[in-house]
Amino acid sequence: MTPKEKADELVKKMYNTEHCGIEHFPNKRYCDCTEMNLYQAKQCALMTVDEILENFGTLTEGKKHYAAYCTIKFYQEVKKEILNVAGK
Repeated sequence: MTPKEKADELVKKMYNTEHCGIEHFPNKRYCDCTEMNLYQAKQCALMTVDEILENFGTLTEGKKHYAAYCTIKFYQEVKKEILNVAGK
């Protein structure tokens, strides 16, 4: 999986087009606030990646090895790609 694919996956998992919490479309099963939802999804995905990066030392018990370095670089790239995700 590439960083771009992972970024798209994370944003998609956080993205909620069913209902944004605003009750201005009571007769519809969806809300038209897609830009707001995309922004929120990107923020949630960024927080997820930040959490991974901040806690990676804990997850690997502080051991430095090549796999850890590659994973950290991967998620740094994922973070950049999340910022580039456009509305679909």
